Amino acid sequence: MKKTIAIIAILVALCFAQDISPEKLAVYVSGASDIGINKSLSNKLLMAMTQSGEYAVIADHDSFQEELANGGKVDMTQISQVANRHGADYVCTVSMTEVFGTYSITANLIKMADLRKMVGSQVVKIGSTDHAIKSLEDLTAVSNELASQLLSSGNQTLSPPVSAVEQKQCEKTYSKC
Repeated sequence: MKKTIAIIAILVALCFAQDISPEKLAVYVSGASDIGINKSLSNKLLMAMTQSGEYAVIADHDSFQEELANGGKVDMTQISQVANRHGADYVCTVSMTEVFGTYSITANLIKMADLRKMVGSQVVKIGSTDHAIKSLEDLTAVSNELASQLLSSGNQTLSPPVSAVEQKQCEKTYSKC
């Protein structure tokens, strides 16, 4: 009887262990004129996202990035195929556009398709920020901001903070901002 209870307890524990294992994540960044910025932001964002415990890194993330970088023009179909080959459950695609010396950066967290079931991929969260990138500290700030927006517990508000001038105007008129 004790052996049966022990076996049941082990089976229940194994079932729960499978349910709480983190999803596999890959990150692909494009758009910066310097490919080093793309790769560095990718690595920093991957680290920020996996520190939460919600996601784990795919087995060979460097190979994932290289395969996409060497493939020429990259589209969602190619990203999906490469991600599935590398065992990713989710991919975070980041697009960077330089405008007036500042980068406009958008990140899409995409749940990958199950090719066996032929279900399409789906964008589950979007994050965005505008930031000058002149140092590694700037890349770290951007990755932390995007990770905060993309993680389940993150703030999903994309509106800019109230400026000091706007705050003073609000205080003068006693209106809420």
